[in-house]
Amino acid sequence: MAIYLDAKPGTGTPAYAAKWDDEFGGESLETIHTNAHGVSLLALGGSYGDYDSQVFLLVQRGQVREEIETGQDYGRGRIDVKNENDGITIDASIMHLLLRGRPIDSGVVCGKDSDDGGGRASSHLAGR
Repeated sequence: MAIYLDAKPGTGTPAYAAKWDDEFGGESLETIHTNAHGVSLLALGGSYGDYDSQVFLLVQRGQVREEIETGQDYGRGRIDVKNENDGITIDASIMHLLLRGRPIDSGVVCGKDSDDGGGRASSHLAGR
């Protein structure tokens, strides 16, 4: 999947291009969350063998930015997205969690059988 802003597909460089794997394919659009005029959060999902990924893209003011990336490895990890009156809240396991491309480290150590993946983090994106 590729996102073009102010250009027809194939006529310029995309503002965002999803990851692609020759064996498993790539990411696809799952949902669109819109909370404010001109601001959208696109949720992409992909499956790569035993790893399922979610990427959240913030689209506003003619730009696309990868806000959050997370995933579940062998079923370990979780994510919950809630639309609320003043924005969107994303509650996710810390394992494999990137916020604007940077890993989140809580310092929390969970037991080896924990499905939470090493703790949780919440991010609230206000729409107004």
